[in-house]
Amino acid sequence: MAISILDISEVSINCADMACTKEFYRLLGMHQSSDVLSPVQSGDGLGLAGEVQCLSHQMRAGAGEAQTALSLLQWLQPPSWGEVPAIPHQLGYARLAFYVSDLDWLYQQLLDRQSAALSELYCDQPTGLRWCYCRDPNGCLVELVERSGSTTAGYLVLNCEDLAKSIAWYNVLFDLQPGPVQRLGVAPQLLDGRKPGQVISVQMNLPETAANRFGLVLQQWQQPEAQGQPFKKANHMGISCLAFVVADVQEAYEYLQSERIDGVFAPCQWQTGSVKDRRRSLFMYDPTGACIELREEVDA
Repeated sequence: MAISILDISEVSINCADMACTKEFYRLLGMHQSSDVLSPVQSGDGLGLAGEVQCLSHQMRAGAGEAQTALSLLQWLQPPSWGEVPAIPHQLGYARLAFYVSDLDWLYQQLLDRQSAALSELYCDQPTGLRWCYCRDPNGCLVELVERSGSTTAGYLVLNCEDLAKSIAWYNVLFDLQPGPVQRLGVAPQLLDGRKPGQVISVQMNLPETAANRFGLVLQQWQQPEAQGQPFKKANHMGISCLAFVVADVQEAYEYLQSERIDGVFAPCQWQTGSVKDRRRSLFMYDPTGACIELREEVDA
């Protein structure tokens, strides 16, 4: 019996400079809220020793829409550390894609601000699809895809060690539905000007009944092969976690224990701000080592 995923709640990014990071995503069309300082609390449920504290800021494309949020975290105790990999084929979370309505305008804005690693504009001639890549102030790779309508978070790309194993894991445990398998070329510019790369890619989606259309894209590099390991510390710089909403975290934990799933931490009360922001959470690692949060909102 799969764990029922009610929603894909948010993607977390650990940042070094909250102000610069907010300004970047505001330019993309995400709306700001208020910075929230978490209480000092135990880091056991996240795999961090001792007490932890962070500054958080949630951004969405619009109020009241069924969409995945962006959660910016600046760790204070222990501080955010490490560097975002410069290569796109590092194992783990690789890039976050946004759908934007006016790519030409946004591209010019990024040029004017001398945004890091801004690629050329790409266009798929048969379909007319246009997109580009850049990096946020923390070094995270961001993909901008032109599509009519308001800005929204589109999908998160995860570089897998074993694509077939990862597809089965997300499908069996969470009932995420795989789309068609695609073989895609990768622009040489993303690979520091080397010859084009190639990946095998599958988008995993919530059931058709879900309002949220955010997708998790699993991909396995064919050329060049993936390198390194995903982040093993919750406060490592970069895209750190993908959060799913479930009805009952304790029930999910017991199911995962019964199935002898490795890399699962015991449920915890995780609080990002006031008591209204507390939630029951369970953190775990997928087969590649990427961090997943199962979240149950708690009424104050």
